[in-house]
Amino acid sequence: IGAYYFPNFHVDPRNEAVHGKRWTEWEILKRGEPKYAGHHQPKRPVWGMEDESDPSVFQKKIAAARSAAIGHFIFDWYWYEDAPFLHRALESGYLRATNKDEVKFCLMWANHDWYNLMPARLHEQKPPLLFPGVYDAAAFDKITDYIVSRYFMEPNYLRIDGAPYFSIYELKHLIERMGGLSRARVALERFRDKVHAAGFPD
Repeated sequence: IGAYYFPNFHVDPRNEAVHGKRWTEWEILKRGEPKYAGHHQPKRPVWGMEDESDPSVFQKKIAAARSAAIGHFIFDWYWYEDAPFLHRALESGYLRATNKDEVKFCLMWANHDWYNLMPARLHEQKPPLLFPGVYDAAAFDKITDYIVSRYFMEPNYLRIDGAPYFSIYELKHLIERMGGLSRARVALERFRDKVHAAGFPD
């Protein structure tokens, strides 16, 4: 049993550039307002509004997941403007937690465009685009180099029959941005070659 994990509850410089200093998605929760009688807002988390990039915070998350029979986290993983985005929950929080071996991890590359949806603006027909998910072969090469060396080599990365699990959020989007099916196929085969070279069966 796995649980998807959305890592927007720690400070990221690109979020700060858009929303202001020290902004995290906790700010959305803080601004919850009652809309009708008996509507209890804002909600407050039992553990408080903690920083998920803190290893001690992630130790509690891992312990809670383990007690609920969750065997792995599938981290929503982002890469925009030639660098990772919202990666500190995984790299500073989870991967430095002392009990990380109790719950494995893997990635779902969230390769979609990033729109300014926080908070939602009901009067806007289309929210403004912040980071386009543009990926040519060269960018994908850099991304997959990072993934193989930084994550797949971790002993607690989720493997199926010895092969590291990896998923892509929008395959159609990837094919279109790569310039078509044949180019996407070549890029994915290069990724597979790197995985083989790292010693994995597939």
